[in-house]
Amino acid sequence: MKTIKIFGTALFAAFIISGCSNKGYKIEGAIAGDANGKKVFLYSDAGNKPVDSLVIENNKFTFKGEVEYPALYKIKIIKNPPPEPNARRMVYQPVIPFFIENAVISISANLDSIPDEYKSRVNSYTYKDIKIEGSALNGLYLTYSAKKKVYDSKRSDIVDEYIRYLNPSQGETKGKISQGVEIVTRVDQAAAERDAFVKQFVKENNNNYIGLYSAYNALGSFSVSDIDELLATINPELLLSKPGVKFIERANEVKKTAVGSKFFDLDLVDHKGNSVKLSDYVGKGKYVLLEFWASWCGPCTADIPHLKEVYKLYNPEGFQIVSVSLDDNKEAWIKGIEEFKLEWTQVSDLKAFKGDVAKIYGIAGVPTCILTGPDGNIITRNMRGSWMDKKLIVLYGNKFGKEY
Repeated sequence: MKTIKIFGTALFAAFIISGCSNKGYKIEGAIAGDANGKKVFLYSDAGNKPVDSLVIENNKFTFKGEVEYPALYKIKIIKNPPPEPNARRMVYQPVIPFFIENAVISISANLDSIPDEYKSRVNSYTYKDIKIEGSALNGLYLTYSAKKKVYDSKRSDIVDEYIRYLNPSQGETKGKISQGVEIVTRVDQAAAERDAFVKQFVKENNNNYIGLYSAYNALGSFSVSDIDELLATINPELLLSKPGVKFIERANEVKKTAVGSKFFDLDLVDHKGNSVKLSDYVGKGKYVLLEFWASWCGPCTADIPHLKEVYKLYNPEGFQIVSVSLDDNKEAWIKGIEEFKLEWTQVSDLKAFKGDVAKIYGIAGVPTCILTGPDGNIITRNMRGSWMDKKLIVLYGNKFGKEY
């Protein structure tokens, strides 16, 4: 697998493609409504600590400073009382994400019309009542975000349909396996359309920070060949900038276990305490499911009946499962194996999300199911539910009978 390395110096790149020709930024905010006296913070998208803060006076605020390179920032206004100490409920505040560069940028909105930070994370954010002027890069970012949202929403709507298929309303029965397969096929088609849009956008904006930003945030969706294509598309001078270096580092990390890569071998232990390696099972001429789970994970245990079903049907055909636990409590892990009577291989490093398992395989949450081929190459990172049914039928034929 090809790894991109950085040679030379970034000395000239910051001047050629920085997008920050002016000396410093000035953000002028005008917030209508009950905004006076409320605190407003300026955050870098990469940090949890505010870059600056002040109190809104006469419905206005001004932030001044300088950025080394354009990046996504956000303004956060403390409109709602913060949660009580140790409170379980999150209190979301209004935020305005925007691309900052060294320029005079004006932002105007009504406090009650600014979406909160939860919506900014779940693809339901809208800028329709927010006006941002003075930054050409931010205009491009807003255009990109609006177009990508159309693709994301299309996929999200089909995912909602799939969730209804998995969880029928009271009195309804779950549809046949073929119905689930048909739905996830449309989910994948929608995702492919979104990914094609992103790749085309990067090609058309390969020499600016919005193109680089969109490429960086899409890395987790792409195969090794897709990532190599992005790396070859982006202007080499832009890749010498700090965000470019960060992109290369992240791309090389994702490629280690992206679709198309060779599985990454790890030293683990099985549930009997024996030292094992993933290579003891993977790359031995059979299709192997690496099922990352944990005994405390509700969705993981909810998937077990389905795993048992497909294992019973397809293991005689050669299909193998290796469950890799993200537990850090050996007793809980062993109890889970025994309670659910798991018949296939069970391994772990017992380091939960702090160990190499989660770090190298990019496991942000469980369950995560990765299918490897007979040669040990990763075929898909989405081998759950109806996606699993579909892939097994393709590989071995339909063994579900009348349930299909």
